[in-house]
Amino acid sequence: MAPASVDSTERVHQLPPVTFDLSRLATTPERLGPGAYARAIREGLLSRLTDTVAVPPQYAHFADVRAAALAPSVPRSGALTGVGALWVHGWSGSDGVLWPITVASGRGNRLSAPPHAMRPWMAITDTRGTEQAQRIGGIRVCAPEAAVVAALCREPLRWAFPAAWWALAHQLAQTDDIHARFAHGSRLPARGRDAWQALLGAWNARGGHTESDRRLPVTRRAS
Repeated sequence: MAPASVDSTERVHQLPPVTFDLSRLATTPERLGPGAYARAIREGLLSRLTDTVAVPPQYAHFADVRAAALAPSVPRSGALTGVGALWVHGWSGSDGVLWPITVASGRGNRLSAPPHAMRPWMAITDTRGTEQAQRIGGIRVCAPEAAVVAALCREPLRWAFPAAWWALAHQLAQTDDIHARFAHGSRLPARGRDAWQALLGAWNARGGHTESDRRLPVTRRAS
């Protein structure tokens, strides 16, 4: 069975690949006033993107708008990955961003959280994912396959599982591609490999079949 909180919305609309000026569209508690801001969200006049940024509902699912909302958390030399990247690509699992912000960088490039980054924030090494990232809303965003691997390895599974399932269901990520990343990623944590194996089993069961030859090789766990 699919995770209970899987979102079934279509992929978000893609605007031209230019830097998006969120300031022209966004509303903040400071700009509107905390009380009026909360009321506008409650009555559906605004849709929350983050704890401090909301936009008119008709814009909330645009990839460039979502990416621009997370821009303060993504250093120029990094690329958004994990559940945050899947959210930009179209997954919508909550009212506003509640999951960790994960940023990928190439090997040897150490990243620090920007001054106004959302918390929790973490940096990981994913050279391949960073090289294949595309620019959306003024930041680089990892492709869905890389984002799924990062989410399963590093982020809470209550977010990672439904977001990864959404990516598979909407054919933004393929099981073969993700499986290959885990099979050849000897440095990936065992936690992520176990999570992927569980998700793959549920995905195969959904189709009424199993693939016994798709087991990942056993790796030694860190003591």
